[in-house]
Amino acid sequence: MKPARTQVLKEWNHPVSGACFVLPFAVLVLLAFIVEDQSKGLAHALFWMGAPGAMIVSIIKVTRCVYNWLKIYTSENGFAHALFWMGALGAMAVSIIKVTRCVI
Repeated sequence: MKPARTQVLKEWNHPVSGACFVLPFAVLVLLAFIVEDQSKGLAHALFWMGAPGAMIVSIIKVTRCVYNWLKIYTSENGFAHALFWMGALGAMAVSIIKVTRCVI
């Protein structure tokens, strides 16, 4: 049996399932939308627990996607699938929309 750290690193480096690392943070941000009408304080707490984590994971994932995309297309021996971007860009969009909504 592999050590847990090896399994987590393998999952993190996977181009598709690695995007799932942002889900707990994205869920907190989405829950903030749901409870906003009932409790502003709870909504703000959920948002500030989820948004920074979602943004950090998203920035790391998007940076890695761009780096890999450039590496693949400069070497001309592979392809990049749009699915690689799904999790990272989705989480980033959730965070940006909520921040914009809080500021306005």
